[in-house]
Order: sequence, then C-alpha cells, then structure tokens
Amino acid sequence: MTPSRRCARALAVLSGALSVLALPAPADAQVKVTPTVTYDGLLYHYDYSVANSTLDPLAIVTVRVPALAEAVLGLTAPGGFLAVYDPGLALVSFLEDADEDTAGSFAPGSAVSGFAFKSALGPGATDFEAIDARGRVFRGGTVGPVPEPGSVTMALALGAGVVILRLRARLARV
Repeated sequence: MTPSRRCARALAVLSGALSVLALPAPADAQVKVTPTVTYDGLLYHYDYSVANSTLDPLAIVTVRVPALAEAVLGLTAPGGFLAVYDPGLALVSFLEDADEDTAGSFAPGSAVSGFAFKSALGPGATDFEAIDARGRVFRGGTVGPVPEPGSVTMALALGAGVVILRLRARLARV
C-alpha cells in the first residue's frame, strides 16, 4: 500500500471516529417515568410521574401493560391531562387534554405526577415510550402490572407437556 493510500485510509478512520463522538447522547435518558406502587390487600395502586428533560414538549407517553381485563381499573389523570387504556394495544397512554382550558403541559423541564390506576396484577418490569412534539421517540423502563410469574410458568409447562405428548404420539405411529 502506498503512503498516500495509507494516509487517506487513516484520515477516513479518524473522521469516522470523530463523527461517532459528535453524535448526540441517547434520547432514552431524557424522559423518565417513575412509578409508586402500593398494595391495599386487594389491589395494587400504580401512580406515575413523568419528567421531561427534552428540548420539546411531549405529545404522549405510553406504558405497556398486559391486555387483560384486570390489568387497569379506575384510570385517572391530573387536571389538564387524559389517561386512556387500550387493551387491544396493551397500552396506557398519558396525554394533554386539548379540550380543557387549563390544559397541563409536558413542557421541557417539567415533571407531572398523578397518572394513576389500580390493578389486580402485581408489579414487574415493563417499558414505556414517549413521543415529543417533533415526533422523536424516547424509550425506557418502568414498573407496571404484569401477570403472576406462577401463571406464566404454568402456561409454559402445560404448553411443553402438549408438545411432548404430540411428539410421543407421532413417534408411536412410526
């Protein structure tokens, strides 16, 4: 390889490395959804706070929850906001109420609390997604209602049992 080719290659590698350093930090850390979970002996009470550290207002924040009837009960939001549960998408959405004169704000630098619901399902790790006014998506983790691990384990065991029985029946026919 000639010296001029080596120099050109080194410059290309260096410019690539510098462009990676110039990339903005991941957007995920700019929106935080913080849960508080309490239990009254019958239901878990989920209360969320949304903090916006982006440069733009947030349009919507969604928290993934199971698509089960007992997943979300008594959904409430602070003044100026709406909270909606869509079992088809398995999402609880928090957004501003554009029809209300005293609309709240997911403004940059704000923290809004009071998004709440109850659930028979216990807390576990889930994800959230926020979209700002320019359409940028911010993702992160939080806590939400999840099916009991025992019921998930049992369903997996039953499914494995059915597969084993079918394989045995097929092998017996051969």
